Amino acid sequence: MHKFLGLIVDQELRFKEHTNYALAKGVKFISQYQWLAREMKGVVARFMRNFYLTVAVSRMLYAADMFLVPESS
Repeated sequence: MHKFLGLIVDQELRFKEHTNYALAKGVKFISQYQWLAREMKGVVARFMRNFYLTVAVSRMLYAADMFLVPESS
C-alpha cells in the first residue's frame, strides 16, 4: 500500500484500506460537527449548514470518484 495525494492505493486497486480510512475520518468529523451544532451553546444552524456543505462534504468525499465505483452486476 502507498499513500499518494491523500489516497491509499494498494497493488490490486481495491481501495479497501482507503475506504476504511475515509469512513473513520468521516465518523470522527461528524462527531465533532455534532458537538459544534449542539442545541444549547452551539453555533447557529444556518452557519452549521453552510459549514457542512462547504467544508465537511468536500473533506469527506475527497477522491471519492476513485474508490466509490459501483460494482457491475
